[in-house]
Amino acid sequence: MGKHVITVIASIAIVALLVQAYPQAHPGGIIQSQEGFVLEVLHITKSNPTRNDDQAMWVCENNGMVYLVGFINITRDFQTARGRVEAWLNGVELKSHINIDGHPSGCAIFSSHLVIPFTNITLTGLLADLKAKLMISKLDLSNYTIRDLEWVQGNPSSAITDGEYLYVGGIEIRPLEITARVDKFDRDFNRVVVFRPKVEPGYAIQLGGLGLEPTKGYLWIVGAKIDLSSLALRWFISIVDPRDMSSVKNLTLDVEGSASSIAFDGEGNAYVVGLTRLQTGFVGSAVVKLSSDGSILKVARFNDTITVIRDVAYTQGYLVAVGEEYGGYVRSTIYVLDRDLNMLVKRHLDEKAYDSYAYGILLVGDVAYIAGFDREPGDLQWVLYVVRLQPPPPPPPTPVPPTVTVTETVTVTLTTTVTQTTTVTTTMVRPVTVTLTQTITTTTTEVRTLTQTVERTITQTTTATQFLTTTVREVVRETLRVTETRTEVTTVRETVREVQTLTSTVTSFETLVKTIKEETLRADVTIAAFIAGLLIALIVSRLLLRRS
Repeated sequence: MGKHVITVIASIAIVALLVQAYPQAHPGGIIQSQEGFVLEVLHITKSNPTRNDDQAMWVCENNGMVYLVGFINITRDFQTARGRVEAWLNGVELKSHINIDGHPSGCAIFSSHLVIPFTNITLTGLLADLKAKLMISKLDLSNYTIRDLEWVQGNPSSAITDGEYLYVGGIEIRPLEITARVDKFDRDFNRVVVFRPKVEPGYAIQLGGLGLEPTKGYLWIVGAKIDLSSLALRWFISIVDPRDMSSVKNLTLDVEGSASSIAFDGEGNAYVVGLTRLQTGFVGSAVVKLSSDGSILKVARFNDTITVIRDVAYTQGYLVAVGEEYGGYVRSTIYVLDRDLNMLVKRHLDEKAYDSYAYGILLVGDVAYIAGFDREPGDLQWVLYVVRLQPPPPPPPTPVPPTVTVTETVTVTLTTTVTQTTTVTTTMVRPVTVTLTQTITTTTTEVRTLTQTVERTITQTTTATQFLTTTVREVVRETLRVTETRTEVTTVRETVREVQTLTSTVTSFETLVKTIKEETLRADVTIAAFIAGLLIALIVSRLLLRRS
């Protein structure tokens, strides 16, 4: 059962690999669109490794060294096809190459190495045994190692890096499950974690490409969801948090076919391209724009001619895509779209080649490296297109009228009447000793009346000893308040006439003190006499009691 499933999936992969569309001729060279976008083809470098068909499909770059990766020695049954990588200095001088015993599927520069995932396929009749592997090579291609990824049955199809980790994705066939798989590797090429999107029974997930969203850092997987009963394909997207490779969201789009590549703008919007079925019934291409959370913003299908877009990149507000166009001949074509998916430029890369294809694009600054192939010598050969991209300059700012500053000097004479009021404060200090009544009248109409009594009449009873003591204390307290010396401060304005009426009876300080002492003494004598009488009465009463 597993071998038959492997055969079906291998057949799908091989058919998808060999699907070609056929586009129309156009002049090349320096091309400027009506929108002002300039394309300049700098180099077209060709290599023909074998006398059979050879196809360059992916491109990587590091410090001016350009790496082309693809197939060589392709025959009709595809069994003799092998992989190859070539290193070109600045895209014009071949420096070295390595032949790979398997079918490659991309490349990445990671940890100072060139990494190429590939599949080793062993065919036995109609059955295929798929082994997923990595070729890890020095950047000068002088030495390399092969690592078995140990997938059950696997076909890796993409590799991408964020600088710290490497992500290798593809399709893995497991018992009762056919789904996409992504392995995360550290800088020592140790596997950190594995991600597999969940798949419904009766369906399979095919991985087409990987992308890293710049704002949230999520890893996007694009490909197809396959109905195994009908072999119908729908675009499939899985969004993954690369920190722990946990699933964020899975999307099955209402677009028939398979997504193959993805690019992002600086705001995190995703642009996914791939094959689809057109309204005319032919196979063509579509571009889908999604927000950073996976919401579909726009879908564009190109129905005027058969346009096949295979890879896409983003630069300075524009999408730059490559593929082919059909119009009697197959022509490698470059497309420029704005962020609203409007087609701005559609031109052929080589005006002399009439059977040519463009598969992979890599942007380095304003230069695009494009991997492809054409049939110029009679069999397919490798082609590297080097194209300079010059987006139109931003529109000039709206002119602002000059600003004129007028300065006026105004001299004003003001007549000011100033009324000056001078206030003089006089402080009057009077020592006052009051014994009876004192009345002070000032301009503030403040009347103060101080009435104090020095002498008091004390009525005594035989049962009020404590009351008499209290009374004496009150007399003393009141006397002390009377004898205090006060200083009256009066503020008088000179502008006001002051009338003061002072009515007071003043005795000397010595007399007042004497009076108080005499009263105190008199009170003390009275109390003593009372106590003495009381004691005598008590003694007499006791003597009488004893006698009786």
